[in-house]
This record gives sequence, C-alpha cells and structure tokens, in this order.
Amino acid sequence: MQQAGMNIYLDILDCVLQEAFSIENDKKIVESIQKGISCSDALLCIVSDKTKLSWWVPYEIGIAEYSNLHIGSIKLSKTADFPSFLKTQKTINSMSSFLDFISNIHDYGPVFSKFVRNDMETLNYTVLNEYFW
Repeated sequence: MQQAGMNIYLDILDCVLQEAFSIENDKKIVESIQKGISCSDALLCIVSDKTKLSWWVPYEIGIAEYSNLHIGSIKLSKTADFPSFLKTQKTINSMSSFLDFISNIHDYGPVFSKFVRNDMETLNYTVLNEYFW
C-alpha cells in the first residue's frame, strides 16, 4: 500500500485565510485554520517579531495539539527567541533539527538514511542560513 504524501500546514500559504485576514472576517479565519489543520500531518510555525504579537498563533497551536499533529517552530534569524508557548513544542535551530522534525512526521525510508542526512547537513545552505537559525 502506498503512503499518502506529507502535508505541513503553513498559514502564510493559505490563500483563503489570507483573504479572511485582509477583510477581518474572524469566522472565516477560524474556519480556514480548522480546515487547513484538519488536512495536515504537521504544523510548522515560522516565528517572526509579528508572530510573537499574534493572537491567532496560540489558537493554531491549540488546534494542532488537539488534532495530534506534529508541531515545530523555526524562527527567522532576526528574531531574538521563540515565544514561551512554542518552547513546549519542537524548536528547530539547525538543518539537523529540521531533518529530525521532517523524518518524525513521515517514514521516508532511504531518503533519510545516515548518508543522505549527512550530505544534506553539510551542504552550503546559504539561503536558509540567511533567513533561519
């Protein structure tokens, strides 16, 4: 039996949610978050200074916890720290911890073999390093 693909919820990529935010429609925001999370295997929170001020992020985390999703947070490099409520989940501080997060969500077999992981961890991730960790 073939396994289904992995779905990670990133609210910034949810067009319906972004539209609901733009018109400040709280009901549509809640519905969109619930729908997006219900179709996901994991929630990845990208933490910025704005994230720390959001009233919606704790709601998303709560819905994801209730849905038994894997939850991980990665912060932008210019952001000082993770908010306290995100420190109770997986915090991603390196390429290695990102690969750990991904491999715990879904079984990729040989894709995450020791040799492939070592190669991925040692590649020059200039773009990623510029924005994260």
